[in-house]
Amino acid sequence: MDHNKKIIFILPTLFAGGAERVVSFIAQNIDANKFSSLLLITGKKKDAAFSVQNIQVKFLEKKRVLNSIVKIILF
Repeated sequence: MDHNKKIIFILPTLFAGGAERVVSFIAQNIDANKFSSLLLITGKKKDAAFSVQNIQVKFLEKKRVLNSIVKIILF
C-alpha cells in the first residue's frame, strides 16, 4: 500500500523565471520516501526553458490558466 502523501505543484509555464525555478526545484528535491509529487504545467511543453528531472511532469498544453481549470479539477 502506498503511504506517500500526493502533492501536485501547478505552474502556468516553465519559462526561465524565478518562481518557476524555485517551485520546480522544490518539486524535484522533496523527500520521495514521504511524498509522491507531480509537476503540472498548464502551458505548452515547447515553451519550457529548462528541464525537470526525477519527477513526473504533465503539460496541459493550454495558452491560459483559465482554460486549464476543468482539466486541473479532473486531474
